[in-house]
Amino acid sequence: MPRVSGDDGMGKINDMHIAIIGTGNVGVPLGRRLSALGYQVAFGARDVAAAREKLQGIAADVASPRDAAARAQVVLQPARAVAGAARHRG
Repeated sequence: MPRVSGDDGMGKINDMHIAIIGTGNVGVPLGRRLSALGYQVAFGARDVAAAREKLQGIAADVASPRDAAARAQVVLQPARAVAGAARHRG
């Protein structure tokens, strides 16, 4: 994986902020790995309290999808999260 600004290869925190919309089978492992690599990760979830409980042990923020995306330089939205968001909107 290419290095990003602020990563000295010695575990220093990266400057890149990444939002992952959804806390499912794709988003959680991806967020766990990106966080372990030192990226600043924020999960976007409809139920923030439930997501915080589910994501214990992962060094990441949890916010509404809109708030998580607003602070990020990169936004990742797995396909099932897209379908779920469409159903949620009606």
